[in-house]
Amino acid sequence: MKYVLKYIMMLAAIAAVPACSIKEDRSSCPCMLTVDFPEAAAKVMMNCWNQERRIIDDVLELDGEKCIRKYHVPKGSCTVSAIEGYEGLEVSGEVLLIPEGKQMSCLYACASDVATDGETAEYKVDFKKNYVKVNLCFSGSETGLCPYDLLVRSNVAGLEMRTLAPVIGTFTCTPEISEAKGYQFIIPRQLDETLSIDLMQGAEIYDTIMLGRIIASSGYDWTAEALADIDLVIDLSKREISITVSGWDGPFSTTITI
Repeated sequence: MKYVLKYIMMLAAIAAVPACSIKEDRSSCPCMLTVDFPEAAAKVMMNCWNQERRIIDDVLELDGEKCIRKYHVPKGSCTVSAIEGYEGLEVSGEVLLIPEGKQMSCLYACASDVATDGETAEYKVDFKKNYVKVNLCFSGSETGLCPYDLLVRSNVAGLEMRTLAPVIGTFTCTPEISEAKGYQFIIPRQLDETLSIDLMQGAEIYDTIMLGRIIASSGYDWTAEALADIDLVIDLSKREISITVSGWDGPFSTTITI
């Protein structure tokens, strides 16, 4: 009788404990977000925001290996961004800035809204090229160089981590002499046609070539997910510039009077 009474009391105690069931309101429970990183990725900055704030701020050392990470996030919706190749850029809050006088980094990134209103959600990282390598040659010279010092200017100085949108600021850099021929420099995604290159004689500007206007007239798409590289050949005597864009659908070329 003693053991029967003890058993009845145990059953009563268990019945008094609230249980989780399928019918229970689970709207306050977090969503399990699975992020799938591709192979070849190295050091990746991973961020996630909901409508109120940044909820994930992570840096992953992947060493070129495929990786899957899981994060608990609030239910609803969120914005996920993954950025690779940001070394050389300055982190300022939720913005990546190009130090003045430096070229853009070879940055690959992606960002997207993800529905997290269920128990689980998935996001597959698909990096896109977010920089432009410009190869510049001056005709009439075997080396492709010109007798002036060059200074590239733009009003885009970085990008937002959340949207990858260009950030307005002062961008200046000096093109490097290419191992092949001429010069080479790397610029960020542009907002308008203000990109220019100054031909300098000492501290004085001899001439300014409005590269932004010329590139825009070629039909170049600065809003493309993945940016194409550009080859420029400038003929100062004829005031002409030839543009070749290494597009994903094949290169196209045009010649414009400057």
